[in-house]
Amino acid sequence: MDKKSSKLEWNTILHDSSPGYGLINNSAGHDATSYHQLSDSPGQTKPLIIVEMMGGLGNQMFQYARGLSIATQFEMDIKLDLTLLKARHPDSANRVRFFQLQEFGLQDKIISTDFLKTMRMSFDSTENRRNLMMIAAGKCPISNTIFRGWYQGEKFFSNVQQEVRQIFSFRRLESGPASEIERMIEDSVNTVAVHVRRGDYVNNKFHEICDRDYYLRAKFILEMITENPLFIVFSEDIQYCRQFMGEKAVYVDESISDVESMHLMSSCKHHVISNSTFSWWAAWLASSSGRQAMAPARWFNDEDMNHHYLVENKLYPAHWKVIRV
Repeated sequence: MDKKSSKLEWNTILHDSSPGYGLINNSAGHDATSYHQLSDSPGQTKPLIIVEMMGGLGNQMFQYARGLSIATQFEMDIKLDLTLLKARHPDSANRVRFFQLQEFGLQDKIISTDFLKTMRMSFDSTENRRNLMMIAAGKCPISNTIFRGWYQGEKFFSNVQQEVRQIFSFRRLESGPASEIERMIEDSVNTVAVHVRRGDYVNNKFHEICDRDYYLRAKFILEMITENPLFIVFSEDIQYCRQFMGEKAVYVDESISDVESMHLMSSCKHHVISNSTFSWWAAWLASSSGRQAMAPARWFNDEDMNHHYLVENKLYPAHWKVIRV
């Protein structure tokens, strides 16, 4: 390989997190930077799609799924950049997030820190526009691309849905409190996972909390169409949930890890999600036949953002029931 072809041109699509911005899924403008550097891996011949990971478990899953979709379409390799997870994000109550996809064996997809430092030593913005336009036109880019975005909704990984289900599959829980709940779910017929997210959503300017009227309406509907449903409530505020879900429900708090909670939720037959990517994935990964999924009519406080995600991006699968209160 000659000196020129041994270098790959790096394109960074940087954008704001508002709806309507992101890599290749619309015509919105982007500020971008292109990098020229050697590959992260010895013998690397394919261009890379490098995903800048952000947010919690649910968002990381969406971002990986989107990256995998692009990598599969254009025969690229996928790598993950964890730099942004170390920064505090205003959408998440100023919390530092951590990489959580190692639970699915994806730690080998993390790009090396040394390589990232070397990569950012030079850049060329001209190449970004060319590669972006190539991908948007359905043509394989000749260079490596870094992107960031939220990409919430199955339309962003429609070409790899089965592979995504396989990657995000859970191992059986062998011991501990979570395994006891798993056995209870297996022994029950009509389990309903109810996700009540509060925590960082309290006084959050982007997300409103799904109120008790939403949960009570969903509960009423499921009691009408299923026989003897067992409601299993997942929340960081159990005391609040008891006020309207009652004492017959089973409650699962934060003592169980995020991955264990998602595992248990996805094991349930029916789902009442909150406006959260975490419970979206739990409902989407569920495989029970005849399952029902209830979802809130509002995902964001802002009407334009809400319309973009729910209508334009078709965040909810067609068979989910939207609850309006």
